[in-house]
Amino acid sequence: MVFSQHPGRELRACVRHVSMSQCGHFMMARAKVGPYSVRLSGTYGSDGLPMTPPEGLWEQLTPLPPALTEEFWKGDGWNSAGSEGPAMHKWANENIKQLRRPVK
Repeated sequence: MVFSQHPGRELRACVRHVSMSQCGHFMMARAKVGPYSVRLSGTYGSDGLPMTPPEGLWEQLTPLPPALTEEFWKGDGWNSAGSEGPAMHKWANENIKQLRRPVK
């Protein structure tokens, strides 16, 4: 899941295992992130866009590197990952332990 407090700025992320199910034309899921329940749809949690984090969650998320954040905002994705997709996947796999850490 990718979160942003201000579109076009810093991104933070976490990884959780979810099972998505069909809801009309959309694939939807719900993830538990500590005490928070987050609704997900498609890539990054909000189709091809980052989500606004619930209050209190932002500080506990893992910041994306500035170069990857810039690549994300310049990517051409809409309803899916854009050109940043492979780089995002590589970074997440390299940082999976940090991204999966528990949230309070």
